[in-house]
Amino acid sequence: SIHLTELWLGGRPVRLEEREQRPQPRNPNVQSSYATPPTPATTLANMGSAQSQYPPMAIPSSLITSEMVWNILNVMLEQERSPSSVFATWSLPPGFDANARAVQVDFIIGLATSMNLRPSTAHLACAVFDKYLSLQEKPVMPEQIKVVAATCLKVSDIFGEQSKEYYKQENSVEYTEAAVGKSITPSQMLSCEKEILPKLGFKLHHPTIRWFLQCYIAYARLSMFDAVGKTASFIADLMLLDFELLLYTPSLKAQCAVLMAAFLVQQEATLHQPHQPLDKAMKSLPNEDQSDKCKSIGPLQGYLSCLAYWDKNIRDAVCRANVAVDASMCLQAVVRMLLDKRREWKSLQLNAVEIKHAQLARALAYPDRFPVFKLLRYILSDHQRSLVPE
Repeated sequence: SIHLTELWLGGRPVRLEEREQRPQPRNPNVQSSYATPPTPATTLANMGSAQSQYPPMAIPSSLITSEMVWNILNVMLEQERSPSSVFATWSLPPGFDANARAVQVDFIIGLATSMNLRPSTAHLACAVFDKYLSLQEKPVMPEQIKVVAATCLKVSDIFGEQSKEYYKQENSVEYTEAAVGKSITPSQMLSCEKEILPKLGFKLHHPTIRWFLQCYIAYARLSMFDAVGKTASFIADLMLLDFELLLYTPSLKAQCAVLMAAFLVQQEATLHQPHQPLDKAMKSLPNEDQSDKCKSIGPLQGYLSCLAYWDKNIRDAVCRANVAVDASMCLQAVVRMLLDKRREWKSLQLNAVEIKHAQLARALAYPDRFPVFKLLRYILSDHQRSLVPE
């Protein structure tokens, strides 16, 4: 059976029926810059009390402890910020602009959808493709770039799918058949694969927006299959098309996706509910949500009830690495993506994400304004919150 930590590191939801013996936690004396303050050595006898020092999970500790999940998250955070990572920097080759890149990313997403690949595979493929572009010092040939894009998806598929044995299964034919009309041959893909993998040092394990998205959705006690989870998935997929967003870490973008999805879903729900007086709305809130004597109620005023648990129990620990300025710029870039760039991509017939999320994309409505600075507080630690005006 698959180990629970492998499920988390691979970005797959943990199923409650996958009961295994709980492994020993990582040495608590080995701390990262994102971990909690040093604690005494944790044993099975005091494991219960130790759990309170880590952000709580909606998964029974008999399956995976909150400490283990926290340690896995910190490993991924360290990896995305490591200057030695092959994915640490991004650039485009000469003569290849952001729109040309978006065309190829759209192709990758469409090909992944047609082949029923996991969303995490498409996200990793886009990261591999972007890194390939960053390593090109000379212009890329137009007839070769589609082969590169398809090959990046192929190697990501093999890497992420544990049921496939890389050296025993060659599936280039599947990709060439799925990429009908693109004039891609199996031999071209094999040749391209031999070029790409050595350039990346055969290192394909990279934390993606999708991985962090699933982690944060679980921390917030939401579901990838509810309205917020589906909307966040749509926003995360759109992020892949936006070259400007490569400036920000996958973890920050995932937090922005969850935040923006919660805002849009709750704002839409508010429009379909009868208006009620402020004092009546206050009484309907849980006691912990009235602690600040909420000055106003509703998403446009910066209150998101579906993120109340995240705000009280998770945010300060998970968002401690976020800087207010960077988080603000990233969130504003996401708003521009939704309002302006999404329309531009549609005009260019880059519709792979729209088709993948067709029902949601057609129904998604935007409010007249996005209260960015009020929403920003949901992805800042307590210390950074003090830097943002009320």
